[in-house]
Amino acid sequence: MRSSKQLKIKTYHGSDEICVACEKKLTEGQKYIEIEQNIDAKGKIFYKAGKYHYLCLAKRKYFIAFLDILGFTELTQESTLDELYETIQNLFLAARASKVEGNVRINTQNNPITLSDIPYIAISDSIIIYQEVIPYPDTDDEFELKERAFGEFILGLEDLFKEAFKRKIFLRGGISYGEAIISFDTENKENIIIGTPYLESVKIEEIQSWMGLAFHPSMSEYLEITRYRPCLVEYIIPVKTEEGIIPNITVGWVDSSNANDIEIFKVWITSNKRKEEIKQNTFEFFNTCKERSSRILSICIDLDRA
Repeated sequence: MRSSKQLKIKTYHGSDEICVACEKKLTEGQKYIEIEQNIDAKGKIFYKAGKYHYLCLAKRKYFIAFLDILGFTELTQESTLDELYETIQNLFLAARASKVEGNVRINTQNNPITLSDIPYIAISDSIIIYQEVIPYPDTDDEFELKERAFGEFILGLEDLFKEAFKRKIFLRGGISYGEAIISFDTENKENIIIGTPYLESVKIEEIQSWMGLAFHPSMSEYLEITRYRPCLVEYIIPVKTEEGIIPNITVGWVDSSNANDIEIFKVWITSNKRKEEIKQNTFEFFNTCKERSSRILSICIDLDRA
């Protein structure tokens, strides 16, 4: 059981029990989640057994990326609705590629890392990707928990952008971090995403002028101390407005493993000056980074999921 959102949401009837997390009473008619003894994920118990207020589990820390599909209007004109659906679905299937564990280079060391499942929501030309900071039982160090999630997150985004570019799907995104509620309750037909990191990621996406990713300024301090800094690329982010100062650090979705995809620029058709600027700024980034060594050294495949 990977996260609380996979647990069954129930309606409480009674008045004598308390929430394990906040130690306040469960009240009649409240939504709650009950965790049975020894519920685990890959051998790790995430939460104590007992009953929880739904919001005590739903309100978590997340890395959130808001992505825009550039030129989506043209895609809708060139493809049927069925074809568009299959394109988006296949993009994420390829990015996930049934991978569960990889060996990643950080500085001069090789580090095992669990690859992200890339949970996402696609709404027309917008894609929301999120990575929950999961509480592991072997540590209560908030920075360490954040690091584990961040490593998965940026590796997942690298793969997604590479696969998108191969398919001539041009993405642009903003990334932020913080507390949010991401609630998918199919029984009550409730689908909610709220929180500052979502709003911040949308704002950062809008001001850029390329196919790429930028971090919200609120992440600047963390980006200076994360051990994954060598996996990121220092680059002056092309922006269309000087509104605020954003970190000149981005996710390195271009490296030697996809250098040959530079040929795609020859068939990237632009229809106005603004789109040509986005294309040229992306080309400059691609040309700068195409000789970088790929940091993925080996991948293990989970055959049960393939």
